[in-house]
Amino acid sequence: MIKLFGILLLISTIAIGGSSAGIAIYNTNTSIAVGLVTYDAAFPTISDQVYLNGNTTSYLTAYNYNTSIMFIISRGVFSQQFAFINCSNSNTTKWTTNWSNSYAYYFQFQGLSSDQSKKGYVYGVLYKPADPNIYLVQLLTQISIANYKFVGRSRGQVFIPSTQTYFVAFTNQTGLFMKSFNSNLDYLSETQIQFLYNPFPLLDTQLNLTWDSNSNAIIATVQMVDNGEIVCGLAFYDYDSGIFKVTEMYGYTNDVFTASSPVINNYVYTFAVDNLGRYLLYKWNVLTATFQSYKSFPYNVISAY
Repeated sequence: MIKLFGILLLISTIAIGGSSAGIAIYNTNTSIAVGLVTYDAAFPTISDQVYLNGNTTSYLTAYNYNTSIMFIISRGVFSQQFAFINCSNSNTTKWTTNWSNSYAYYFQFQGLSSDQSKKGYVYGVLYKPADPNIYLVQLLTQISIANYKFVGRSRGQVFIPSTQTYFVAFTNQTGLFMKSFNSNLDYLSETQIQFLYNPFPLLDTQLNLTWDSNSNAIIATVQMVDNGEIVCGLAFYDYDSGIFKVTEMYGYTNDVFTASSPVINNYVYTFAVDNLGRYLLYKWNVLTATFQSYKSFPYNVISAY
């Protein structure tokens, strides 16, 4: 394995309190902002923001609920960095952040997932310039690039702690597939992905896979097109058949989903932006697969926990 060294802040403890509380991340175009969100508030917003870094053009995050550590890859104009934030205190002014040294800019990451263990491993996929392969990555105190690689473009990835399995959705010239790997990134299986119950044709977009700790399900965001207009919805993955079953949890026309929370007391909260640039927050009941509410939101959220 190729190894690239970074710095890790190892702090344990538990973080988010409140029955419908969480952490949301958005980009101000000049810095990364992280703060607390109460999803069921009458006028939900992000409070007590912490601004992390300037000159950031994009970022990826993963959150470990057992250690309360958020892992961030920040991509700036000329470099990329790792950051580790201890979010264990309900007072965000007491959150601590550790930035690593910059690392090779030509490595491009797409998607991160925590293994939810106290060891704090993070899994992801990596690209190299002019290389058609997906490289699998495990991160702790360094980047370890697995020997396993395959041709394709990632459409989503998620780590399932209960089975210690890492799933990677990807496309190649023959279709859309899901590969699975164990925690050492050894290959386990591959299945061609199919979709069921989608009311409109599907677009080839990122699936933004998340894990539901209550049901052990994988939840995806799908984009469909209805007479030239975008319709986004949520779908559940069937491990045995390789089928994503599209639910009736889909948004209003041309509302593009940007991030979804984990399942909280049987509810999922999805952030969206409409065609006028207004930011929105949907609430769904995942037990009944039904719409619950729809509110305005002040920020364009890209990650939520």
